[in-house]
Amino acid sequence: MTLSEELISDIDRAIRSGDYSGRDDVIDEALHLWRKRREEEVERLRALIQEGLDSGEPIEGNFDPEDIHRRGMERMKRERAA
Repeated sequence: MTLSEELISDIDRAIRSGDYSGRDDVIDEALHLWRKRREEEVERLRALIQEGLDSGEPIEGNFDPEDIHRRGMERMKRERAA
């Protein structure tokens, strides 16, 4: 594994400040936070899937990809202007 000089500098600064006792502690915490965030995202997606399943049978409708694209572009323009 290769870390950028900037990351190494950040790690060393955190160690010098006393927040961590060594590089291994920094990496352990980073991995712990990554796992936690990933687990939370998986749970969020599972909840959304379940919400969709619980919402009932799908309703057939007119699928117009050009209209969806047009409305999306209009929304992006409005959000950028705001």
